[in-house]
Amino acid sequence: MPGINVTTAVRTGPVGIGDIVAGQWFVAGETERGDLAVPTLCRSFSDYVKYYGDYQAGNLYQYVKTYFDEGGTRCYVQRVLGASSTTATKNLADGSSDDTITFTAKNAGQWGNKLSVQVVAADVAGFRVKIYLNDVLLLTTRDCTDVTDCVNLINSTTSVNHLIVAANDTDSTSNPAVVAKTALAGGANGTNPATDAEAVTALGLLSASYKSGAVSLPGRTGTTAFDGLVAHAQAYNRIAICAFGSTQTAAQAKTAASAYYSNAGASHMGFYFPHIKVPSPSASELASLNEAGSAVEPTPLTSTVTIDPTGYVAAARTRAIEAAGGPWPNGRG
Repeated sequence: MPGINVTTAVRTGPVGIGDIVAGQWFVAGETERGDLAVPTLCRSFSDYVKYYGDYQAGNLYQYVKTYFDEGGTRCYVQRVLGASSTTATKNLADGSSDDTITFTAKNAGQWGNKLSVQVVAADVAGFRVKIYLNDVLLLTTRDCTDVTDCVNLINSTTSVNHLIVAANDTDSTSNPAVVAKTALAGGANGTNPATDAEAVTALGLLSASYKSGAVSLPGRTGTTAFDGLVAHAQAYNRIAICAFGSTQTAAQAKTAASAYYSNAGASHMGFYFPHIKVPSPSASELASLNEAGSAVEPTPLTSTVTIDPTGYVAAARTRAIEAAGGPWPNGRG
């Protein structure tokens, strides 16, 4: 538990020198979007943004960015979402006002309300569909001959199939009518923020099949988080990287850590203090923090943001393992 201040450098990341599985990092926490049932392996920060979205106060964005900026190479992310979350959806109708095709956000959360769909006239025959996220056009289909053709095309297109799912609506088999860009609706994050207990439950999805590594619940402190982390690390032969609250003193951090000295899984735990300063997201990186749906983008208040050191420590661990050629170099093990 080193008593030092760390300010990370501005890097383009990743800067790791290899891809050794033992050096990987497992994290569970809130993200703008993402699968709630299966973790995703991110090999770069762009992977994280593709599957898990933008910066929002308190989510995993800045922790994962720090990990890759500081040399991390493999990060399994498991999204956590509070109870009672819902998924955004939109039904489009044919010329007789009967629903014929349904669009649903790939996963639950308010983010799905930022998806929009549009039906435009075909170049030759049929119809075309446009899909937007945050008013940015992601896909314009070719001419679709019918609804089934459109559904199959959208669900197989990698630029959007991690965001949206199309399905036939049984009310009609006719093609959808031309319609202006219209947003999906009904997506909600549920209990916000998710509880520590919900985050600990999500650790179970980072199963033993994903091999060894370090595991964290960034931004979460206290006995519920620490107990969950040490139990997980001991069960799956991983290292739990734990941190403390931003207002805790060194003495308080030592006291909290000492409570685990006699824990059966103590050898699987590491406690780190204090928080670190990392480069603030640029204005273009920031997602709207107004959960009421305002389109106003916030701007950074300072040149840095302060976060707990879990991502930095995980990256340092990755670099050390890769520099050594693995956890047991020179034939040891």
